[in-house]
Amino acid sequence: MPEETQDEIHVPPLMNGEEVVLPEFWLAENIEYRRNDNTIGRCSESVRGDFLNAAEYSDRMQLPTLAELTHAFYGTDNDGSLLSPDYTRSVMSAPAYGEYIATFVYGHKRAIERPQKLFTTGGQWRWIAEAGRLIPIELPPDGWVVEHDKPTGFPSRTSPNKHNAENIFGDKASYFAVASYAKTDMLLGLIRRYNTAGYGYFCTMATSVHLRDSHIGGRACRRR
Repeated sequence: MPEETQDEIHVPPLMNGEEVVLPEFWLAENIEYRRNDNTIGRCSESVRGDFLNAAEYSDRMQLPTLAELTHAFYGTDNDGSLLSPDYTRSVMSAPAYGEYIATFVYGHKRAIERPQKLFTTGGQWRWIAEAGRLIPIELPPDGWVVEHDKPTGFPSRTSPNKHNAENIFGDKASYFAVASYAKTDMLLGLIRRYNTAGYGYFCTMATSVHLRDSHIGGRACRRR
């Protein structure tokens, strides 16, 4: 079994009875903001062009999937305590910053986890993912998440009313803004970020794969 280091956060497995839905994994404590000159830069509002996009992060780093991040942030033990309080604390202590996810969406019915190759054939808007894990999904409307599908990490139910989410998740209530973008036939990336407009610490949003943003980085994920 890999040993946890001081710079990593251990996340216990997601179980369904005796069945392992998600094996245990280790997340980097901090998000890296990498640039094309192979250095790790600070977040900067004035310099955006040199930071990596979703495809480049996926090529250079082992990123966590949406299922893994959702489990790390929301997962609780039988007594209601957080399974990974260090990850939750890491997210909630870094407002306005976020991370790319190794899950991509193609339409309302398909998601691709950890593709081995991402490339574009028709300019920066048309991307293709190869050799990843294809999973069927049913996206609810954009809205406040009130229930998650644990094996995929996607919401299974949303609500237009924030209070409905707060009644379930408290201060971890967050918005989901993917479904309206996924109506297109383009491959879309996903990011997890704190939305300063008040959409929660685990606001999940669809992005163009070529997006470059100095406030969005990558968090390394180590598995068995």
